[in-house]
Amino acid sequence: MKLKNMLTRGAVIALALVLMGAPLAVAGPPTVQSSVGQTTLNLTVTESLTITPSLASVNFASYSPSLGTATAPPITVVTTGFLAGGHTSVQSFAWLGSSTAALSGPSAIPSSDVFVIVDGSTSAACTMTPVAIVPGSVSGAFCGQTGGSLSYMLNPPAGSYTATDTVTLSLAGATNLTPGSYTGTLFFEADAY
Repeated sequence: MKLKNMLTRGAVIALALVLMGAPLAVAGPPTVQSSVGQTTLNLTVTESLTITPSLASVNFASYSPSLGTATAPPITVVTTGFLAGGHTSVQSFAWLGSSTAALSGPSAIPSSDVFVIVDGSTSAACTMTPVAIVPGSVSGAFCGQTGGSLSYMLNPPAGSYTATDTVTLSLAGATNLTPGSYTGTLFFEADAY
């Protein structure tokens, strides 16, 4: 009998422990749920293309009146962008403000007397007309390589784009210039086609 009482007591204690661990059901109203709401999330990432010359101004130095030569320090031109897929090319351009007066002062220095070396290429007169149309540019006053561009990339990949060009200008054939100050402007632009 003692064993039976002990077993009964053990069963009661075990049952009590189980019941204490289980949550007690409380009577109340049924659970109510709303319908599912939603918000559409949007993000528009636009394409961008930026061209930045390292120097805002350059001075031609060591002018030789008899040879008509002078040199300017190199300009590093960095083109950066973020492009969508599907472009056939990215081109960087440089052009002078006028083909007849690339630099003006006491007299005019035409673009045919201004030469450019791009990334160590052969020197070429700034008299090119680009293959591509560049709005606001001056035809016959482009400084660049074949096709009138500084650099180009065919079929650029989608995403980040960077190109760096070194542009060095010089004068040749501008003999016996009248002493005085001469000024002009070199414009830069990058286009994705």
